[in-house]
Amino acid sequence: MTSELVSVVVPLWNDDDLVERFVTELLRVLKDNYSAYEVILVDDGSTDDTVARTRALLLEHESLRLLRLSRHFGTEIAVSAGLDSAVGDEIVTLTAATDPPNVIPELVGRVRHGAGIVFGVRSTLRDENWSLRLGSRVFHWFSASVLDLHYPKNSTNFLCMSRVVVNALTRLKDRLRFLRVLSSEIGFRTAEVPYEPRQLRDRPRRRNLFGSLRLAAAITLANSTWPLRIAAALAVLVSMANAALVVYVLGVGLLADGIPPGWASESLHSSAMFCLLFLVVAVVCGYLDRVVDYTRVRPLYYLMQEEESVVGLRDLVRRNVVTGTTVGRVDPNRIAPGR
Repeated sequence: MTSELVSVVVPLWNDDDLVERFVTELLRVLKDNYSAYEVILVDDGSTDDTVARTRALLLEHESLRLLRLSRHFGTEIAVSAGLDSAVGDEIVTLTAATDPPNVIPELVGRVRHGAGIVFGVRSTLRDENWSLRLGSRVFHWFSASVLDLHYPKNSTNFLCMSRVVVNALTRLKDRLRFLRVLSSEIGFRTAEVPYEPRQLRDRPRRRNLFGSLRLAAAITLANSTWPLRIAAALAVLVSMANAALVVYVLGVGLLADGIPPGWASESLHSSAMFCLLFLVVAVVCGYLDRVVDYTRVRPLYYLMQEEESVVGLRDLVRRNVVTGTTVGRVDPNRIAPGR
C-alpha cells in the first residue's frame, strides 16, 4: 500500500438491481489494496431506486461520493462529470454491470509504472451477435486506416489514467465525447490489460445494430472531415463528367441529323445530379449540426446535488478526500489534511 490516492468513477443509470452488490465488491478490493481511495458514483438521471439505494450506502461505507446529474446525459458525459470531480493520483473509470473490480489493481499498477493511460480490453465478444462483431472489426479498421484514430481493438470504458492525463482530458470540452478516442489522441504512453467481462445484471442490456451505427457515424463526424472531403471529390468528378456530357451533346447536335429527343439520358443525368446534390447536402448538414452544437455556450452537464459518506473513518490518519461539496468542481482548499 502507498499514500497515493486512487479515485474510481462509476456512472449509474437505473442500476438499482446491482448497485449494492457492486459497491460492496468494489470497496472490498480497494480496502485490500490501497490506504487512500475515493469512489465517485455519478447518477445519470436514474428514474428507479438507484439514488435511494446509493444514499443508503453513504450511511454504511466511507469514502463514497454521489454526484446527481439533473437528467440523463449519457455515459460519456456522466464519466466526464466524475473526472471533473476526482482528485486522485490515479483515476479509474468502469461500468458497474460488466467490469470486474478485481482488475483495478493491475490497471493502477501499470499506471504507477509509467503508463499514462491503461485500456481494459475485452478478451471475448461471446455476448455480441455476429453482426455487431463484424461491424466492430470493420469500424476499427476504418478508424485506424481512414480516420487516423488509433485505440486498442475491443477496448472499453474500463480505464485507468494518471493525474496528468485527467488534467488534460478535463480541458477538452467536446460535446461529443468518446473517452477511448480522446484518451488515445492526447499523446500519452498507453498500455492494455485484457480482462474477461462479467454480467452482474440478470437481464443484460444488449447493444443493437442501429445504435452502434449511429455511434459510428457520430464518432466519424466528430473526429474527421473525411466524409466532407469525399463528398467534395465526388462533386468535382461528377461535375467534370457533366461538362464532358455537355460537350458531347453540343457536338452531336451540331454534326448529326435527325436526333430524337434524349429523354432517357436527360432523366438519367438529372437523377444522378440530384442524387449527388442531396448526398452533399446531407453531409454538409451533418457538419453544420455539429457546428451549431459546438457554438452553443452551454455546460456539458448540470450537477443537481453532491453528497458524500457520513460514516467516520476508522483510521484517523487517513482523511476523507474532501471536506465539503461544491457544485460542478472540487475546490483545492477543501482537500482534507494529509493530502
